Amino acid sequence: MTRRKTQKFDSLTAPDLTATDTMVHYAVAPFDRAARDMDRKWGVGRLPELVTTASAQKFGSAMAKLDAAIASNDPTETGVRAAVCIRGLAALDAEAEAAGAPKASPDVWEIEIDGMKVGIHRDLPDWPAIQEARPDLTLFNLRQVATALKAYSLTADVLAATQDFFPDAKVVRIKPTKPPCDFAGGGDDFDF
Repeated sequence: MTRRKTQKFDSLTAPDLTATDTMVHYAVAPFDRAARDMDRKWGVGRLPELVTTASAQKFGSAMAKLDAAIASNDPTETGVRAAVCIRGLAALDAEAEAAGAPKASPDVWEIEIDGMKVGIHRDLPDWPAIQEARPDLTLFNLRQVATALKAYSLTADVLAATQDFFPDAKVVRIKPTKPPCDFAGGGDDFDF
C-alpha cells in the first residue's frame, strides 16, 4: 500500500503547512460551518449578545480553550474543543430562540472585516428600520456598493478578470495606496 500525500489546505499561499497543520484546520471546519450558520441566522457575532451573561461567559470559556488548542497545533484537542463549541452554539441558539430574540434580516447581508461589521441591503428606504434594529452595523445599499466599485473601475476590472480565471477567488484584503480620510478630524478639504 502506498502512502497518500497529505492534502494541504492552501499549498499556494501556505506551502509550508505540515500534515498536523492540515489536520488542525480540518478539525475546526465543522465548527466554522456551525458559526457561519449562526451568523446567518442571528447576525455576525450577535448570538452571544442575545443570551444570558452566564451562557455567554461559558461559551467564551469554550472558545478560549478552542483557540488554545489551535495555537498549540494539537489536532486531537482541537477536534474535541471544536465539538464542545458546536454544542455551545446549539445551546446559545436554543436559548436565544426561547427568549424570542430577533433574528438577522434576510434582506441584509453581513460581513465583518477587521472588526468592522458591515451590512449590505437592497434599497435606501430599508436603511432606517435596519439601522434601528442593528445599530452595530455600518450599512451600505447595493447602489452605494456599485457606485464605489465603479469609482474604482480599475479595481472592478481586475476583480472581474480574476473571477473569470479563478471563479472561487475571494478578496481578503485591499491595500490602500494613500492614508484613509480622517473623518473624525473633519474629512478631506474640498475646493468650492
